[in-house]
Amino acid sequence: MEDSLDTTTLVLLVGSIFLMILCVLGGVVWMRGSSFPPILAIPSSTDSYVDTAIEFQSWRKPASFFSKESPMAIEPLSVGPYDCIREAQRRNYSWFLMVQYDCRLAPDSFSRFSALLPTLWNRRSEWDIFTGSNSYLVKHGVVDKEKQLFRINGATPQFCLFHRDSYDRVLLSEKVAMPGMFSGNLRIWTVTPFLSTLRPYTKEEDGEKYMVSHTKWFTTVEDTLTHSLKFSK
Repeated sequence: MEDSLDTTTLVLLVGSIFLMILCVLGGVVWMRGSSFPPILAIPSSTDSYVDTAIEFQSWRKPASFFSKESPMAIEPLSVGPYDCIREAQRRNYSWFLMVQYDCRLAPDSFSRFSALLPTLWNRRSEWDIFTGSNSYLVKHGVVDKEKQLFRINGATPQFCLFHRDSYDRVLLSEKVAMPGMFSGNLRIWTVTPFLSTLRPYTKEEDGEKYMVSHTKWFTTVEDTLTHSLKFSK
């Protein structure tokens, strides 16, 4: 009886050690494969430099502004998502996060995004773009119920993660994508709660200024995705 208990204890101990080794190796593979993605920010004006810098203060990760100061000498308003991807290729980034001047981060976005990165890196063969939010939705599916990851049909470019294997696929879709959006033919993932939304802005009409907010668009999509988790297996 004692021999049997000793054998069982030994098996459990060896199994526990084996699992610990696997966890450590998994972490090493992730660390060697990549790290926190560089951030490329697209400003629209001098003011937006300040707004974006303030927005990312809590992240403790400086955003690299891609604009007229870049080696490519492109004016701020002419720089778009596809220009950022070409710049990432030029810089040989394994992946990168693109944010636009009108991106507003969720308060806990850094911790939640950081926690998702190992999964996104290890499963990068399954997606082309990971977006922190979206303002429209036609069709969607659940990718990971526990992590609340979804497959959606399109992405707005306020907060988008790309990886090296997807650069060319996204660039090929440039001609068929609607302005300011990415093609629904791409494999696009997102998460709820959203990591970002669109910053309200001031608009002037007939000499009068007023605030414009599209928060409801994002909230509607977020609620639809979250609700669908109840029916996912």
